[in-house]
Amino acid sequence: MYWNKLSCRNNFAGHFYSGADTDLQPNESASLCFDKPGTICYVVRMEIDDRETTEPGQVQIEAFSER
Repeated sequence: MYWNKLSCRNNFAGHFYSGADTDLQPNESASLCFDKPGTICYVVRMEIDDRETTEPGQVQIEAFSER
């Protein structure tokens, strides 16, 4: 799972070992820092016109290298 790759987070609730969830209002933001490479899959849940919709996605975290 991805929570063992988290090194910091902003505006997320819960413990590092149990995942990361947040509820955002318009114009709010949240961020996560990852310290290990890998693919992170996520799901965004949104309410649009009183209807909930979900959008899955993924992020590829690559190892940092100075060039």
